[in-house]
Amino acid sequence: MTGQEERDILFAQLFGFLSIIQSGLAVRTKPLSTSASSSTLSSSAESYEDVISRLVELGEKKSWLRESAWFAVSLAVDALHDSEADWQDDAVSRALKILFQKNSVWSTEKLALVLKLQDYYPKRDWTVLLSPIFKNIEILSTGNLPTISRILKVGIPQANSELKA
Repeated sequence: MTGQEERDILFAQLFGFLSIIQSGLAVRTKPLSTSASSSTLSSSAESYEDVISRLVELGEKKSWLRESAWFAVSLAVDALHDSEADWQDDAVSRALKILFQKNSVWSTEKLALVLKLQDYYPKRDWTVLLSPIFKNIEILSTGNLPTISRILKVGIPQANSELKA
């Protein structure tokens, strides 16, 4: 596969995930009514988890794709928060596990997502998810500023090796 073909496939995957998220299919609570012969299922916590997991993997494949992939994750978080899915709590737990336990590298995109997630889900146990990287669960607290500054310094490879959970 040529470099151009690889880029085309990666962008196609990103576009597909963005389409699924922005159309509402990622958090759909009722089956689509397409035709009597086809039965399209509604979304679930498992399918939402799969979308988040694949977007994180996509962002890890190429550094130039990370920002766009995490933007799509952010849109998926917004969609879940705005949805009325009865599996929302389970999906949030699964997403947090992928974003914070399976993915231990901190980036500016992940930092921005933490701020959004803490606003949406303040009752979650953020101590477990953010320690030992952050001293305080309030991300923008004074004690966390040295860590935040290391995360924001793009291009310093030691920052991510020092910031692995």
